Amino acid sequence: MSLISDITAVGGFLIGAFEQLVNAAGQRVPVDILPLPVGPVGDLIDPRGANQRMGADVVDDVIDALTGTKHQLDPQAARARRPLLATARIAGSSAGGTTTLEFDADAPGCDWAVQERAAAIVAVYVDGRYHSSVIVQHERTGAYGVTLGPLAPGLHDVELRAATDLVDPAVALPTVGALRAKQLTGEQAQIDAHAPVVELYNTNPGSLRSASANGVPVLMLPAVTRHADGSKTIEYRVLFTHEEGGTTDPDLLAHHGRAVDSEYCYRVTLDRDGTVTDERYQSAVHKWKRFTGTRENGRPVLRVCTPNHMFSERAHVNAGDLRERWSLATTPAISAEQSEYTTMLANPWTWQLMAKELRRGGNIASDDAHRGVREIADPTRYVYLEQLPQAVRDAAVAAGHIGLTLTDGRHVEVAAPAGMGKGYFARTAIELPKGVRSGDVRSITLKGVRSLVLDETTLLPRELELVAA
Repeated sequence: MSLISDITAVGGFLIGAFEQLVNAAGQRVPVDILPLPVGPVGDLIDPRGANQRMGADVVDDVIDALTGTKHQLDPQAARARRPLLATARIAGSSAGGTTTLEFDADAPGCDWAVQERAAAIVAVYVDGRYHSSVIVQHERTGAYGVTLGPLAPGLHDVELRAATDLVDPAVALPTVGALRAKQLTGEQAQIDAHAPVVELYNTNPGSLRSASANGVPVLMLPAVTRHADGSKTIEYRVLFTHEEGGTTDPDLLAHHGRAVDSEYCYRVTLDRDGTVTDERYQSAVHKWKRFTGTRENGRPVLRVCTPNHMFSERAHVNAGDLRERWSLATTPAISAEQSEYTTMLANPWTWQLMAKELRRGGNIASDDAHRGVREIADPTRYVYLEQLPQAVRDAAVAAGHIGLTLTDGRHVEVAAPAGMGKGYFARTAIELPKGVRSGDVRSITLKGVRSLVLDETTLLPRELELVAA
């Protein structure tokens, strides 16, 4: 090596080490003062050189050793110690097709409202190799689907194992039903073939922000835009149960009409023949970067790299260095102009999980008169609105209030929240007046705008009557 290359290598190592030291402070000390990502800083300038990567990895190991922080266990190495729940032999995909693994599951005794027993975790292995993990929530209804992508021809052995190492010892073993394979073709197969595999942010059960109980990915939403030349763009959004760092709960409700976190993950453009012409992922500080990372069975692998759920292509994909990851089947495709409102309504348990996580998150004010700037009312005290047409939003902001019609025929006015509908899809949530309960509300007076409230007992959504446009 030349002197210049030696200096470059040492410099890169030191830069990576410094970045990781800053990352460590951000990830291990909850910083919730400003609505900014907590880190890792190193992912702001990804991709990094090999020496920077080495520096970051070395310092990460040192900090883990000094602080006693548990390393995330390689799920491949953990396979033999994870109790076997179910097995099946399934056929590979047809030409141009993909395969989805489906099964029913439950987490007996779990309750998303209780941090220590929020959920169980099931790990999926295909032909003895780790594929992904499923967070099984007692509240969730319907079958779980796992995208396996395009499986090679022939028969494949599938195992479901309980990831007992990722949850509190008090969590009982999950129950699973029979495994079944679903073969997909056409556009749905194309969507699944490019759907990213998502490496989870943190699965240490002793951590404040473990993905077994906080900010968990639950839905993968594909949005398809078809272009005049026959090409198409597919955008993938991941819906998390909450945003663990970044936008405050009051702003999530006022700007986005929800407290779950819906984040763009990956975007791919295909020509009329299905060839990839462009692909990008959303990195830290919401910066879109060209994807040049590794793939799993043709699918991009991305890592959740910040508490506000941004992504990095610096993922763990090699044998002996794997991390828990997520590959749930995509929901029915929507358009790029649609929000997640309808998808969440079709999966009502998402609202229930949102409300339960808010209730145990510590940001619900006990006294409205002394509410902190980061605090909200109980989630059952809001009306959650779908996308607001620009003219409707502008009129409500100018008026400063929105009208409600109650079930007894009375009309009341609610103050328009600060920053109302400033998010991607101009959604918002408005707080009910004191003394008005969610069960008292019949409709909002905004014409043509869908809205819902949460039941005070079940926390499930009830859509309000729609005022004709």
